[in-house]
Amino acid sequence: MSGDYQVVQPKAVLEFYRDLVEQRGYPLETAGALAGGRKVWALARTGLVAGVADDAADKLGAYVLLATSCDKTLATTVTFTSVRVVCQNTLSFAVRDMKKGNRRSIKVAHSLRFDPAQIKNDLGLMDESWEKFKQQLTPMAGQQLSKGDAEQFFLSLIQSDKEAKEGKISDRKHKELMQLMSFYRHAPGQSLPAAKDTLWGAVSAVTYYVDHFRLSSGDRLDSAWFGTGAALKEKAWEKALEMTQSQ
Repeated sequence: MSGDYQVVQPKAVLEFYRDLVEQRGYPLETAGALAGGRKVWALARTGLVAGVADDAADKLGAYVLLATSCDKTLATTVTFTSVRVVCQNTLSFAVRDMKKGNRRSIKVAHSLRFDPAQIKNDLGLMDESWEKFKQQLTPMAGQQLSKGDAEQFFLSLIQSDKEAKEGKISDRKHKELMQLMSFYRHAPGQSLPAAKDTLWGAVSAVTYYVDHFRLSSGDRLDSAWFGTGAALKEKAWEKALEMTQSQ
């Protein structure tokens, strides 16, 4: 590594969370390593819980995910993450910062010193960010989708621009589409009122697919949180926001 590379040891990640437990009452729920130990992470529960569109049966819990890498493949990253209780799907939500705009994560490059005090200051944005996230969920749960609408939503996520222009799809992506449609109908929690035949149900089908079934060249969890799986979930979320804002 270059001389300006700042190492963040696994101990620093866990010490950071110990402080959160003491100062903010966030229980450290779990911690682990990915990619043969090259990435380390820890997940803390904030205690914030909400029903989607006030549906108490479809609960989401708010978590803080902190991760770093030992090989510069991942900046030290803090992400606000929701977990859908009924199926354990994860979906990050934006950090609401008036000065810096909406950010999907708080990131500290390894060329900079990890400053726990500054990160904890940024975590003060959690409550406002969570409230905004809940507000965005409500119109998604209220927007009904036909079978054709759902297929078009999923196609928009997996089709390349060339495929969309030519009106075709590869056999591999057709299989992926069929999996998403199956999860849209039958994955855990999809029969709940907020999800059944709704845009929120379509987003949940994507998160369920990515977190529990999507094939990855490496670790599925690594992909779902930091790689191509995370990018697919983010694309689904942005597409759903676009659809609700156009109504």
